[in-house]
Amino acid sequence: MQQAIELALKKNPAIKSHQARLDSAKARACAFRSGYFPKVSVSGRLQKRTLLSDTQPAETANLLGQPRLTTLREEKDVNQGGVSLSLSQEIFDFGRRYYTLQQGKSSLRASDAGLAMAKSRVIFEVEQAFYRYFQSVHLLDVARESVRQFEFQLQRAKVRNETGLAPLIDVTTARVNLATAKSRLQQAEADVVLAKAALTNVIGLDPADEYEPIETLKASKPLGEAEELVRMMLHHHPLIRQAKENVRLAQFALKAAESEYWPKISGQVNYLAEGEELPLEEKRLFLGLQIDIPLFSGGADYYRIRETRFAVQESEALLEQTIRQARLAVIEDVTNYQKTLSQLESLEEAGKAAEANLELASARYEIGLGDIIEWTNASLNLIVTKTDYVNANYSLQIILAKLKQDVGVSDLWGEGEGK
Repeated sequence: MQQAIELALKKNPAIKSHQARLDSAKARACAFRSGYFPKVSVSGRLQKRTLLSDTQPAETANLLGQPRLTTLREEKDVNQGGVSLSLSQEIFDFGRRYYTLQQGKSSLRASDAGLAMAKSRVIFEVEQAFYRYFQSVHLLDVARESVRQFEFQLQRAKVRNETGLAPLIDVTTARVNLATAKSRLQQAEADVVLAKAALTNVIGLDPADEYEPIETLKASKPLGEAEELVRMMLHHHPLIRQAKENVRLAQFALKAAESEYWPKISGQVNYLAEGEELPLEEKRLFLGLQIDIPLFSGGADYYRIRETRFAVQESEALLEQTIRQARLAVIEDVTNYQKTLSQLESLEEAGKAAEANLELASARYEIGLGDIIEWTNASLNLIVTKTDYVNANYSLQIILAKLKQDVGVSDLWGEGEGK
């Protein structure tokens, strides 16, 4: 089973999706952290301009030979370039960057809890499919045993009928019983095929892959108190951890929105060099302090704060609902486990009694003290008891697997470490 779980955790697409979401949240948190660092930029320009300039007036003559002054216009190409280096740093923003960074961290923890929940679901699905496969295998054994029983019954009924010790109706009844048993056997064989296909699908293997599951059935034992398991659940359950982080995320979003009412102080340093030739002759350094004071935003900040307040209330209500549902699921699992465990003990005793009753009924039929109906009822009673025992045994294991998922731990009798 452990190998199957490891394969499923590697191949399951839901886990890959949650892992990508977690990586995205990590990158987002790093992006929020960048707000604490200065921003540096550099820019350059190079342009060529044509300048028109008037020269000194020159004396020329017109067509009649009369002198006149003429101003000549001269074109000159000028190259001009510049380089600017800027550094800016937010100095104080009344916690806006801090709350934004905390949102990123909460989102990261929520994504991590989501990945843990996805892994928990996959583990439960694998364990459930594993137990259902072996449940179908053991039910197939019961069906084969019932066929053997009714084949023996038909054989004995024929012998007694041929010797005149039993009526023909006994042979007919035995044949009907055998036909019914063979029909159940065919259904059990189909159930095994379907159960293995489901297990193959959950693990993520190809249908053509050949493998043989190995049964790892754990011994059944009583659980601890339900309230103790509920306390473990409140600490370990991934959905509860995710819901708590969503509450923190909404609270930090509210504080970040409220900080928009406050000014923002930042500093700038600009270095500018210009000129027509290298090295650039004109160099200037600018130092500045900028204060942005929000005055009016058309109500956008006000309604954004209202929106985030409602988001906080929604996340808190979802957290309470998640806790209530998780607590109810744990209590139901514990109740079903204890009930099934008690049934298992009773069915074990009932199976022993049914086997003894079948031996007695077959012996009574052989010596003529009992009829075939008594033998048939004893056989059916044993089949039903064995079927119920197999179903209860594996239902107990599935309930236990679900309880581990609902509590959020991998070992209910260990130290209670999360998955």
